[in-house]
Amino acid sequence: MRLQFETKMTCPRDVVWREMSSIATLDAVSWPLLRLIPMGNPLGDRWQEGKTYHFQLKLFYFIPLHIQEISFVQFDDVNFTYQTQERGGPISDWRHRVTIELTSGGCLLRDEIHFQAGLSNVSVWCFSQLLYRVRRLRLRRRVK
Repeated sequence: MRLQFETKMTCPRDVVWREMSSIATLDAVSWPLLRLIPMGNPLGDRWQEGKTYHFQLKLFYFIPLHIQEISFVQFDDVNFTYQTQERGGPISDWRHRVTIELTSGGCLLRDEIHFQAGLSNVSVWCFSQLLYRVRRLRLRRRVK
């Protein structure tokens, strides 16, 4: 299945990129729907290309879901883009590309996602619609 989200931001793209590059931002913008608890070694401040991260997901911050694996296959500070390969729980394949394009008056944040979740495709698609709307709303508040 496929998801695409585009969000116009009224701030410079380097400000949005700084937030999107921060590991802490993912958990902060997912509140109150999801909590992402890092597992294993300390994560550092920024995502890194070639690195794989593991998170315990909690729905509404307290209902345990599953372990989510996020591998950064591309992370490009020059072109303001990254790509991940993810999996966990019902999701066998989640390919996510984030790009931040310069526009007049700010930038455009684009998420393109292709995923497979078997019989859970529809429920994952529906939850993702809500989650990404919450994430963009909370991201806008962080970059003001």
